[in-house]
Amino acid sequence: MKRTLVDFSMNHPRIAIALILAATVLFGAQLPKIHIDTDPENMLPADEEVRVFNSEVKEVFGLHDMLVVGIVREAGVFHPETLARVARITDKVREMDGVIADDLLAPTDVDDIYTTADGILRVETLMGEPPETQEGADRVLAQIGKNPVLRGKLASDDGKAMAIFIPIESKDVAHTLALQIEKAIEEEGGDEEYHIAGMPLAQDTFGAEMFRQMAYSAPAAFLVILLLLFFFFRNLAVVLAPMIVAVVTVVWTMGLLIGLGYTVHIMSSMIPIFLIPIAVLNSIHILSEFHERYQKHHDMRRTIQGTMDELFVPMIFTSLTTVVGFASLILTPIPPVQVFGGFVAFGIAAAWLLSIVFNVAFAVLLPRKAIEKFGATVEGGGLMRRAMHLVRDISLRYNKPVVAVGALIFLVSAVGLSRIEVNDNPVKWFKSGHPLRVADEVMNRHLAGTYLAYLSVQATDGGDLNDPEAMRYIEGLQKHLGAHPNVGDIRGRGLFMGIEFVADRGSKEPLAPALKTHARLKA
Repeated sequence: MKRTLVDFSMNHPRIAIALILAATVLFGAQLPKIHIDTDPENMLPADEEVRVFNSEVKEVFGLHDMLVVGIVREAGVFHPETLARVARITDKVREMDGVIADDLLAPTDVDDIYTTADGILRVETLMGEPPETQEGADRVLAQIGKNPVLRGKLASDDGKAMAIFIPIESKDVAHTLALQIEKAIEEEGGDEEYHIAGMPLAQDTFGAEMFRQMAYSAPAAFLVILLLLFFFFRNLAVVLAPMIVAVVTVVWTMGLLIGLGYTVHIMSSMIPIFLIPIAVLNSIHILSEFHERYQKHHDMRRTIQGTMDELFVPMIFTSLTTVVGFASLILTPIPPVQVFGGFVAFGIAAAWLLSIVFNVAFAVLLPRKAIEKFGATVEGGGLMRRAMHLVRDISLRYNKPVVAVGALIFLVSAVGLSRIEVNDNPVKWFKSGHPLRVADEVMNRHLAGTYLAYLSVQATDGGDLNDPEAMRYIEGLQKHLGAHPNVGDIRGRGLFMGIEFVADRGSKEPLAPALKTHARLKA
């Protein structure tokens, strides 16, 4: 195989490059078909029990993903001008594509149910029209305070914060809707602070920013590697070959992924940034060996043959081990990770093939003038050679201290590993000053919480949840969960409960064990 690939590339360099170019055009033609998927739910297989149950519950109870717009004003948001602005913003939100207007929860949309002095039950819109006086604004706040469903959710007890809950049709419109809402807020002006939060927004925004970062990071990695190679080998014509190999590898891999119908998930978006440095490794080995040999022979074919005889087997083994390592991710039960591992493995195999075929063909076609001084010894050894000799001398002369420092670093690293904390809250993936983090912190401070979990209670073995004993159990469960340090409020009664979480309460106690604890206490 070595002789076939090397001889073909040396004897027919133009044909070899033409074949590579044709394959690149074929794979590249698939790139415009890209479909981006930022939904973390797709990290699970479609038939995963948890995912299926979640979809069933959302359909049965009419649940939707929510965006939350928080309005904060230290002097109080229940002021005629502020309420008028909120009403106008709500009207604009109601007309936006992707918003489920019928389920919008805002002062102008929510029903207030109360009993009059003469015992009549009345249902009317909480704020049909924005009040024109401060007395009317105070009355709206008072009505919210009397309603256990709205208190702490639609407005804070002190009247400094208010929320608009916006149900959306799907998670993938969250980021776009947030931008439209921000525009509506800017058009209104005012001295209030507006914050937009919600789990779907955090997830969709993270996906969008992740792709944006990859768009910057991949070219940046390419440029850094190119500059490093030029610094080491001081020949731009020669170092272009490894960079072309890296670009072609990425095009082949992403083209195959998209052409086979896979969506580009957050994991898949990282494939280029992984492949670019890996793809140049074999080329760097070839360049290094070529660099050492060329000035001895001054014969291109002889130098190439000697280089490939020396490196072919080591390159196969190093590439194979890396391919196997990434391909092992196919065994994980997470579809995007499977796709990531499988296609990175393909990319590494493609890079190995390109490193041999393209580098050899490219070298044969290079003008001799371009590499005439390639590998020539610099007087004094050059900065890099002197630096490497210094490292060698220190390692030999102070071998025991070097080993001791290495062992110390290992111990410190081991301590660090023992302190790993897993945080799957998408809001925490953003830096502390990010608007989403700020919105989350502000709204958790003023309202019941911005995270929502649902608990569904079902009878088994012919049991009846209307049985008094069952109802008492459920009531006790609600009280038990309400005592959890991170639970801000519990909405709903009986068979279905919405549990609102407040983050950063200083507790890392998970909620699931609290359910089991209550079950044991009742057993």
